Order: sequence, then structure tokens, then C-alpha cells
Amino acid sequence: MWNLCSRTNHIYLWMQMNKDSWCIASINEDFSVSPTYPQDFILPTQILKETLTNLNSSSTYSNLSNASIESQPTTSSQSTSESQSGSAFFENLAKFRSRGRFPIICWKKGHNVLMRSGQPMVGFLGSRGLEDETLMREVLSTVDEEHQILAATMISKDARGYAAAFTNGCQGGGYENIENYPQNTTLQFLGLSNIHTIAASHSALLRAIATNASSPNWFSLLKTTGWLDHVADLLRSAGGKEGVVGKLVDDDASVLVHCTDGWDRTTQLVSLAQIMVDPFYRTIKGLQVLIEKEWIAFGHPFRSRSDLPNNLCNNDPRSPSKIKQNSRNFKEPQTLETAPAPVFLLFLTCLHHILEQFPSAFEYNDFFLLCLARAAAGNSPFGDFLCNCECEREAIQLRERTRSIWSWVKERRQWFRNPLYQRIRPYDLIHHNDHSTWSDHSWKKDVLRPDTDARVITLWSDYYFPKKNDLSIALLSMPYCADVELEEGIGPSQHHIGGFPSEYYLVSLFMKRKRRRIAEKWKDDELNQSQETQDKTSIDHANKDLDKSSILSSSQQST
Repeated sequence: MWNLCSRTNHIYLWMQMNKDSWCIASINEDFSVSPTYPQDFILPTQILKETLTNLNSSSTYSNLSNASIESQPTTSSQSTSESQSGSAFFENLAKFRSRGRFPIICWKKGHNVLMRSGQPMVGFLGSRGLEDETLMREVLSTVDEEHQILAATMISKDARGYAAAFTNGCQGGGYENIENYPQNTTLQFLGLSNIHTIAASHSALLRAIATNASSPNWFSLLKTTGWLDHVADLLRSAGGKEGVVGKLVDDDASVLVHCTDGWDRTTQLVSLAQIMVDPFYRTIKGLQVLIEKEWIAFGHPFRSRSDLPNNLCNNDPRSPSKIKQNSRNFKEPQTLETAPAPVFLLFLTCLHHILEQFPSAFEYNDFFLLCLARAAAGNSPFGDFLCNCECEREAIQLRERTRSIWSWVKERRQWFRNPLYQRIRPYDLIHHNDHSTWSDHSWKKDVLRPDTDARVITLWSDYYFPKKNDLSIALLSMPYCADVELEEGIGPSQHHIGGFPSEYYLVSLFMKRKRRRIAEKWKDDELNQSQETQDKTSIDHANKDLDKSSILSSSQQST
């Protein structure tokens, strides 16, 4: 069963958005504004009011494509006219950004806002997007008013290098002209490689693993693939001093992240940044929300990056006539060129390294990341990672035809718990109505800043060199509810499923053994430390006795 609760509502409540300043606007219900975005967005309330006021020269505003804001009574003709005008504003807003991916809020704490978008379509002649500038101005203005700040700082982080952005500008894209945006807005380039370079690097890595994994010069071959460099670059761009987290925390600024289309490098950066700054996303539930929000709802093209068939409807074993026809009039999904690249895998690899460096900060373990990586690669019966966007999922009725991996995770939650996890004080998790905890900088104490030196960035061995007891693929491939029936009278060491040992039970034994080894290691460390303390004490006593003997001997000789 898919989790059909509103992701946007959940995030709205979680980020403690002030309902007088921010609202959830359903301006994309039929995906006509942006085919690759979700149906709901968090927007400043004022921009919805000003949009209708400016376009209609009216002080009243009404149902803006079912926008979730309070409205005053209006006539039917007024409502239709205002709705059309508001729709025109957002259509123009979407046209100025690549693939219609205009700036949207994905995270907020206090006066620090994290946004994402596609590249601006300024072109070679430097076109302007008045609606885009208005949106950015209203976001900063709302933050200023909400937290009584004179002038909030906004930094636009372009994941591309300057040369790549300039080349895109000659092709109709480009980068922001900060002179047209609010004061204290700056532009910085991160210089991350594009998906084609990442794909070539990963292919070289797979060839090296297949042919030279046992070679004496393995580490030299690994270095030449460049894969670990891409991992380090992404971690540095997300969590470094000059990266996204550095600007949020050290410079106390708001950040807009974008690349070319805003669904590959952008998604990696904002996802890693939120994990580093917000302890909620280090929980099992939090990671589910993050992936559902940033990767699935905001349109990372899983199908195109995984080289899946273009027409998923043809793969349904059932007759099309038996599938319930969708009565809603959705916009036809965009056709994207297939470009296989391990974008999601690179994100999980970076998360794996953060987990290794901060093992007690995460509720989930590395096995959880491994299962997600296997599932996204196609080794599972789940439908979460099959489509490019929400529009495509609605068009083929994916949620009615497949199971979600999250229901499977919920049923086997114990396999994915990290025994070293130390829950951070839950001021963010409990005090949902206490805005003081968000206005101050207390949240910055819990920010993770991973090391990106070459000595700590290594290959994810459990993924590329599976151990004999790695049951991630077997677990993902087992039939639904295959392990619910246990034979009567069977002992704990003899659990069976249809005459065969339950692989879930084997994983249970494996996890228990792992926890036991960790506990034994801690106990050995304590014993060693205790022994070292005793030895040091004995040496100190011996030295004192020796000093006393020397003093007595000296006094006797002098006598």
C-alpha cells in the first residue's frame, strides 16, 4: 500500500511555517504549470494576494487554482477571471526556468531557507523573468517580516561550472543576473560534473571491478576511474565551508540551488544538505520523507536514469481494459531522452560515508541504504523508482498497480535500525508550536560536517563486493507476506517458509551477531582501558617505592 498522505502538509507542519506568512498552494493540480513538479507548493501568502491584486486591479482574491489560502466571497465571474490571471502569472514564472522548474522552498528553519529550481532561461541576450524576480523578492521579504531582519541574504548556488553555465546561456539557458534580484543576492558556481561524466566514471569503475579487482595495482585503477573524486566533490559541495551547508550555517544565509534542469545535481545537493542540518532526516521516517519529497515528488527522472522502457503501460500483464481509467484530465507527461546515470546511487554513496563518519547520529544502518540502492537499481518488485515524475505516475496509475517499498520497510523496520543510534534532544520533534527554537541558532549545534579528505573517501565495498551473508537482494525479491506463516512447534533456529529456512530469520541472526560483536568490542575496549589503568597505577607505585628506596640508600650512605 502506498502512503497517500500529503507530503506537502507534512513538511509544512514539520518546518513550523507561519500560516499567516506561508501557505500551501495547489497551483499545479493538472500538471499544466510544471509537468515535472508536484501538485502542491509552499509559497509566501503575500505573493498570491499581490498576483491577483496586480493583475486584476482588485483588492479581493479568491480560489487560485484551489490554492490553500483564506478567501473573501466573490462572484463566479470574478473568481474565473482572477483564477485565469493567477494561472498566467505562474505559467510565466515556469517558462523562465528550465523544464518549468521555478524556485520552490524545500526546507526552512528560522530565517534560513533552502530552495531549488532549474536554470534561468536568460539566453545569450540576457532575458529577464519578472515573475521569477517577484517570487524571490517575496520569499526574502516574508522572511524579513517574519523574523524582523533588515535584509536577508540569498546565495544562488549553481552546481555547474562557469564555463558550462556560459555554454548553456548560448543555447537559451544560463545563470542569474544578480542585479535584477533583491539586494544581498550573490551567485556562486560549484563546478560539479554533469551526468554524462558521472556515468562514464561509474562504467569505468564497474569494468575495473569485473576485470582487475584482484590486481596488485587495484588502488591505482580505482583512482583512475575518478569515482571517488566525484563522491568527495559532491560531499564538499553539499557540506563544505563553501558549499550549501556552509552558507546556511556559517554565513547565516538562505540558499537557492540549481543545475541545468534542476533534477540531478540539484536533488543530490539539497538532499545531502538537509540530512546534514536536520536530525529528522537521519531517522528512518525522515529519510522516507526526504526521498518522497526531493526525489519522487520533485521529479528526479528515475526511469530515464535507469534506462527503463519508455512506455511502462505496455509492461502491465493485465489487460488495459481491467485497469481503472483515470477520470482526471492531466497534462501529458514530457518525453525525456534516456540518459542512464547513477545519480541516486551517488547520493546514497555520499550518505553511506556520512553514516560511517557519524555512526551514532543515524537511526538507520548501512543495510538500509544498501536495500534502497538495490531497489532503485531494479532488483525489487516495488514501483517507487520506476517513473520520471508525478505526472507520469498518475498517467499510468502506478500507485494502483504497484506496492511501495516504504510499506515493506515498515514491516521489517527492525532490520534497518542502527544499534549505535543516539537520539538527539527532541526539541525539534516535540515543540511544534515553539517558534523560539527555530528563531535562534540552537539547531546549528546538531549540524554534521563530514570530512572529504581522500583518506576517508573509500569505495562502498558492501555494494560493489557483496558478502556471502548479504541478503539485501534476497529480501527485496521475496514474495509479499512470504514469512508470515511459521510451522507449529518449530524452534527459533528452525524457522521455515514453505520447507526452506526463512531468509528474514537469517537476517535476524546476522543482525544479532553484529550487535553482539559490537557489544563484545566495547567490552574488550573497556577491559583493555581498565588493564592499562591498572598497569599505569602499578608502575606509578613501583616508581614511588623505587624513589623511597633511593632516598633511604642515599641517607644511609651520607650517615
